[in-house]
Amino acid sequence: MNEEEHIEESQGDRKTGNPVESSTVHRQSSTEVASTETQILNPTSDINTSEIETMEVHHHPQLHHKPKPWKEYLLEGLMIFVAVTMGFFAESLRENITAKEKERVYMKSMIQNLKDDTAQINRTFLKQNLLMAKMDSALKIASTEIKNINKQDTFLCHFYYFFGWVGTFSPNDNTLVQLRNAGGFSMIHKQAVADSIIAFASYYAILKVNSDEYMSNFKSVEEFAVNLIKIPILPPASADPFYHTVPNRVELFTNYDQPLIEKLYSLIRIERGQIGLYKNILGRYKEKAKRLIIFLQKEYHLENE
Repeated sequence: MNEEEHIEESQGDRKTGNPVESSTVHRQSSTEVASTETQILNPTSDINTSEIETMEVHHHPQLHHKPKPWKEYLLEGLMIFVAVTMGFFAESLRENITAKEKERVYMKSMIQNLKDDTAQINRTFLKQNLLMAKMDSALKIASTEIKNINKQDTFLCHFYYFFGWVGTFSPNDNTLVQLRNAGGFSMIHKQAVADSIIAFASYYAILKVNSDEYMSNFKSVEEFAVNLIKIPILPPASADPFYHTVPNRVELFTNYDQPLIEKLYSLIRIERGQIGLYKNILGRYKEKAKRLIIFLQKEYHLENE
């Protein structure tokens, strides 16, 4: 081989670059890239396989309970029964205490109502006594002397008072009404107390009958008197001097028909008798109220209240 051919062969080698070696290098590079990508995508691939094989799996222990003796079941049932029973008794005790406290409050209110009644009756007695005194004084003047102007003035001085005023009593039954609305007298656990209050309340009917009768007699006098007497405007206060001052020769009778005057006198006497009976009934009511007050105070220990 001459020198020129050697030079050309060398240049040809440089141009081809040894294709076998180039292919080998290329395959090695692809393998390294794939390995790198695998490591990136699966970072756990570096974990030692031996470590995975030696990991332990923990299982929950199997607990084996021995059956309870029948005595334990009996004891548990007994404890539940005792707890329920104690709760029942505690609730019953609480309700009983509450009911007794309510009963005591009702009795205190009842006593106060009775005290109010006795005070009102005392005031009613004063009014009734004055009414009866005025009636007695008017009736002392003979019906045949009404034409005498001086006698007539005296009669009218007494007549105006019982013509314009009445002496009635209204019992304070607020507590009794509350007891009835609360279920009759079931709120009262003491039978003797309930019986005493019921007996006392029944006396209200007697009071009402006498009060109504008295008011009926009062209206009879009022309605009939206007046929005989010219009635002036009466003052609104019972203590006004008008009712205690004798008119000075002022003739106010408009009719002197004797039978009519006699009838007026008869109506006044009937009213006088009825107011006396009514006062007597009120006196009995007052005594019953006082006895009931003492009884209730003793039963509920309210003497100092």
